[in-house]
Formats: sequence, structure tokens, C-alpha cells
Amino acid sequence: MQNFKSWKNTNDIRLAPLTMLFGANSSGKSSLLQSILLMKQTVESTDRRLVLRTQAEPDGIIDLGTLREIIHNNGDTIRLEFEWQPPQDENDTGQRLINFSTQVKATGDAIFVENFNYLGDGRSVGMSRSENDSYKVNLTDRDGNPIKRARRGQPRAIPYPIKAYDFPSEASAQFGQRDAQILSDFALALEQQFERTRYLGPLREPPQRVYNWGGERPQDVGRRGELAIAAYLAMLDHEKDMKQRERGNSPAARVRYWFNEIHLLNQLEVTPIRKGGVQYEVKVRRENSSAEVLLTDVGFGVSQVLPIIVLCYYVEPGTTILLEQPELHLHPAVQSALADVFMDVIQNRGVQLIIESHSEHLLRRVQRRIAEGSFSSEQSALYFCAYDAQQSYSTIQELELNLFGEIMNWPVDFFGDALGEALETRKAALHRMKANGS
Repeated sequence: MQNFKSWKNTNDIRLAPLTMLFGANSSGKSSLLQSILLMKQTVESTDRRLVLRTQAEPDGIIDLGTLREIIHNNGDTIRLEFEWQPPQDENDTGQRLINFSTQVKATGDAIFVENFNYLGDGRSVGMSRSENDSYKVNLTDRDGNPIKRARRGQPRAIPYPIKAYDFPSEASAQFGQRDAQILSDFALALEQQFERTRYLGPLREPPQRVYNWGGERPQDVGRRGELAIAAYLAMLDHEKDMKQRERGNSPAARVRYWFNEIHLLNQLEVTPIRKGGVQYEVKVRRENSSAEVLLTDVGFGVSQVLPIIVLCYYVEPGTTILLEQPELHLHPAVQSALADVFMDVIQNRGVQLIIESHSEHLLRRVQRRIAEGSFSSEQSALYFCAYDAQQSYSTIQELELNLFGEIMNWPVDFFGDALGEALETRKAALHRMKANGS
């Protein structure tokens, strides 16, 4: 990202199967997630003329205000760049990567695309704005040679791009059918990537005594986890159609397994209030010998971790999940166990996780699994974000882990000054003992 909120320039950031962002408040961690959500929200917008959808209303994900409000240091240009590997079919060999970049400018009352470009399979294609406010298409073949227009004569004027990433039909009409297909293929690949991206925010819905479900299958659990029970019921409905030997390792079974494994619940049951009805109760049992109660009658943390675990096993393989502060309202032991959930879905379901967190317990469990050899350091990318007040921009540092899970470049005040607190506590105790004559 360039000139996005507190970031002047992030440079390249590697996003691993497990990416974790740490740092103090207002250090820029959330902005990294927001850049991805901004593109997802733009892709899903029905307004083709909207360059970047920065506002959530009425059905978006995040509200960033106006574009000018998110451009760094009152500037006028913002640049976003993403590179990803699309899902491969059976005939693909090797890793196919697509690179996309877009530059958007805001001057006066106007917001427009300065340029955008795709690079993949050795081809480069994009649109750029000319001085006379018109646009041209740039398309090169695998050898880097420009591909000429298929039609002779004066080219038709090309209108504004569709959003910040797509080509209008007038652009495709200038080329032959095969070359024109390249334009739509790239834009479609970008849309599919961000449609495979799911988000769960830090403020999750409190438990309810009654949940409604009419048989629908939601896309995810909702940005506040409000659809978690509907998603779980959809998982149970699918589980009925599975063979008996497959049910023990079904996504719904994995949800139940982890609640038991992290010692939060011994039993999780979602049942209709009346047969054939659409209203359901969530009943849980803490221990095998304890009484069955409603979800509302157990600790608040259960309802907060439920959407996280359900989401991890509900989404399709190849999905990218963005999580903000999954540790909120959770006991340290549960926070540690949650890291095991994350590593399980990464290794066994092919899900990517990008997590913004303040939890030392999440990090310590990942380090432990790397030391044990059950999780690879190559599968993780851990970052520390900080805000440089003198330079007025955020900075990012990748944490270097060795084969034993040790961080070789531990940042200053990573999780506060724990050693300093311990020393000051000891000094205060000695002072009081001396004053009391002990």
C-alpha cells in the first residue's frame, strides 16, 4: 500500500497461510486488513461507477469515510497492489501468480483511476489515463510486445474504467476475441479472489435465547458472528447426507471436537423449539455430569469463540479469513488453544488466516508448535507494526523465527515491558519490607 491511512509505503508484505499482525494501538495493524476489505467491498458493490467503495452503507463491511479521509498526510493519490495464486485445476502445472495494482487520485470534487494493471502468465494488461481525461488500454504478449488493435481506423473513445480494476466493453472491442478474453479473465480472477475472502470483526454478537433458521446456507457467519448458528445448522444439515464413516471428521464434528478439546464445552446441541419450526435453541453442557443449559447461561466467552471456530470449518478450502482480535473475552488458556484451531484448518482444510491480535498467548502457542515440528515456520508470517511519530507514518517489521520457534529479532516493547514491570514490583516489595523492618 502507498498513502493509505497511516501508511506512507508498506513495501512488499508476504502473506503466509498463517499471517499475524501485532503492535500497539493505532500502529496501523487494522489498516492492513482494511486495504483487503476495501477491495472486497468494492468488488461486491453494485455501483459500477464507484471507483473505491469506502463507505459501508447499506450492506458493506467497513466504513472508512471518504477517499480523501484515508489518503495519507492529506495527499491526493492512493495505490494498492496485490499478488495472489488462483485455485489450480487438474491440468495446471506449477504455481500461477497474478499481480494487480491500481492507483486512484482525488482532486477537487473528482475521484478517478489514474491507472491499473494486471500481470500474469507473462502478459501485462491495464488502463491508464491521458492528459485529456481519456483512457487507453495497454496490452502486451508473453514476449513483452504490444498487441495491436484488431480494428483499423480511428479507435473509439474508451470511457472510465469500471470501478478501480475492470475494463469497459469498449476496451475489449478494440481487440480480437482471444486477446479481449484476457481482459475479462484477469478482472474475473480478481473478483473471485476477493469473493473468497471472509471477515469476522472483533465485536461479536452476544448470545441469544432463540435463533431463526429457515434452511438457508449463508456465505459466512456475518461480520459480527450473527449468522454463526445458521451456518452451524447448515453444516449439520450437510452432515446428514454424509456417509457414516465420514461424519466423524465432518466440519460440524470438528467444531464439536474443538469445543471439547479447549475445555469450553462437553456438548453443543442446536435443536428446534418445535418439530418443523424455524426457531432453534442452543443448549450446551460444560461437563459430562453438568446440567444442560442455554448458551445465554454460560460464560460470555463461549458465544464469542463460537463464530470463530464455526467460520474456520464452514468456509470452503482456498478461502482467506480475516480476523480482528479473536482473543477478546477469552481466558489465556483458550487463546492458546485457539492457535491450534487455526493451525488445524490451515494444514487440513487449505484455509488462509490473516489475524490482527494483541495476544501473546496466540503467538506463544504457534512458537511452541514450530519448536515441536508440527507446524512449519514457512507456513507463518509474523509482523510487528509501530507508528513513527517523528516521521508520521506506520512501519512494519517481520519477526524472524528459527527452526525452534524462537524470535531472533524481538522488538522493543513487543508486549509491553514485562521485565521492567517485574523489576519495579520487586523493588517496591523490597522498599516496603525495609520500611516495615522486615
